[in-house]
Amino acid sequence: MGGDLAEEKSVNYRAAIDIGTNTVLLLVADKTRDHITPIYEAQLLPRLGKGVDTNRNISTKAAGRVGGAVQSHLEDIQQRFGEIPVRITATSAVRDARNRDEVLRQLYDSTGYPVQLLSGAEEAELTFRGALSMVNQHSENPVVVDIGGGSTEVISGQGSRIRAAHSWDIGCVRFTERYLPEMPASKTQIEACRQGVLDGLGQGGPDFSGFSTELIGVAGTVTSLAALHQKLPGYDASRINGYRLTLEEIEKFMKWATSLTRQELEQLNPEVMNGRSDIMSAGLVILTEMMNFWGFQTLQVSTGGLRHGVILDED
Repeated sequence: MGGDLAEEKSVNYRAAIDIGTNTVLLLVADKTRDHITPIYEAQLLPRLGKGVDTNRNISTKAAGRVGGAVQSHLEDIQQRFGEIPVRITATSAVRDARNRDEVLRQLYDSTGYPVQLLSGAEEAELTFRGALSMVNQHSENPVVVDIGGGSTEVISGQGSRIRAAHSWDIGCVRFTERYLPEMPASKTQIEACRQGVLDGLGQGGPDFSGFSTELIGVAGTVTSLAALHQKLPGYDASRINGYRLTLEEIEKFMKWATSLTRQELEQLNPEVMNGRSDIMSAGLVILTEMMNFWGFQTLQVSTGGLRHGVILDED
């Protein structure tokens, strides 16, 4: 049954699997020239990068969890769409690991698919393209932020052409482990996390101030923020994509959210907070500090991202 749909339009269908620090994301899209239409999306949360910030190694157990997640996505693709091109990429957690070659071999052995390890620059370019593909943005100089589990990328462009990009080792899993191990976090812990973001930004990188007053955000922190801020009962991409919040609204929400227990946060939206509740506080701190650092006044949420850019990049 899964191959019936693929037989009708398989020539244009592409799949991208993105192995992140916290998630393994799947996108199947219909690609027509320089445009994609998302057909199917799924996420699993095996948290590959757990403990990588401390020991710089990915455990065999964590790699096994990710291999299982990738295999599950591959089986999902096969069942729903039949044989279509699949591209699998890995980012910060694997880049940072001393045993990354061993992990990549383990993933290949368990799935039968090669995994492309993206550099920070490649990740930034693909994320930028993917983010812009899903929103209506009016700035001639758009700026995109991707807050991941292990790293955060910020990319600015002139139209669709990238002008500046940088990746910092500032991520919601990394900073949860480093600064916010408790829920709710104390004021001292929140302040330490804030300072950690500022220290990281101060170590170098482009100046993203003055490009635009609006920041375009992708990935779990901002999509979860949009869902929770609207009090959605689940994940509704049609209401999350393009949602705008002011910096003032985000800061107010952050102060409230960081005062909650893990159970209280999960109860707000169990679907969205599943596997993310414990790292949400760090993500919100990172977001607010970056917006303040460069003077962004509003955030527009995009459900696009790296996997959308990967499919756009395909021939």
